[in-house]
Amino acid sequence: MLTYRKVSPSMKKKGDGEDDNLKNLPFSRLGELIGKRRQPEPVSQHQSLPKVQPSQESAVYSDPDAVDRELFLNAMAGVTPLRGWSAISQGVREVGMQNTSASPMEDSAVLRELSGLVSGMVPVSVSKTPEFIQSDRDGDIPFLVKRLHRGEFSIQGYCDLHGCDSLTAIQVCENFMAGHLARGARCVAFIHGRGLSSPRAPVLKGLVLRWLERGPFRRHVRAFCSAPHWDGGAGVTYVLLRGRPRRRSKGKGGG
Repeated sequence: MLTYRKVSPSMKKKGDGEDDNLKNLPFSRLGELIGKRRQPEPVSQHQSLPKVQPSQESAVYSDPDAVDRELFLNAMAGVTPLRGWSAISQGVREVGMQNTSASPMEDSAVLRELSGLVSGMVPVSVSKTPEFIQSDRDGDIPFLVKRLHRGEFSIQGYCDLHGCDSLTAIQVCENFMAGHLARGARCVAFIHGRGLSSPRAPVLKGLVLRWLERGPFRRHVRAFCSAPHWDGGAGVTYVLLRGRPRRRSKGKGGG
């Protein structure tokens, strides 16, 4: 059976690696170091903000901004301002203003355009008005109506309906369309006016649009739209024709 014996410090030998008197005291100066750490570092007078003494009248100030300003200055007392901060912030503001503001040339161009629109010297695009009408009967040519409105197709005949009543206008349209299809025309125009004198919707304009979509020559109509401003605008309708009538769709009547 093993037995243990307590060895007293006097029984240790010098080769045991321990000294009788401990000489390594790492925490002996801890209190002194903490005291020095708590002392604020000296700050030069020109770098620190002035310390504002608490005013006895702060509690009865009627201006809340003054109270907030005094509290802020008291809290910032002894704080060193960053060098060059005012220059950096000023530069940021100048860059932001340059990025958001328009150049003098752009402002001048916008003012000229607005002045022209107001004075009537620069006409408003018909396609941007509520009176603009368009229809692509095929539906597979995206830019066909745009080209027609820009006047890229030569107009081979004008059908003037001024002074016609509804019955007379329909007869004039049918005679005009039959004659121009027989001559191989591919683009014609109907002059119906804007209907500004009508108490409600334009009469002749609505009549022409319904006749193009439902009349006997509807299968010869490829597309139609309002004319540009230099050729009558919303008071004239350009019509693009096809040589042969469009085939009837299966399962649909008319077409």
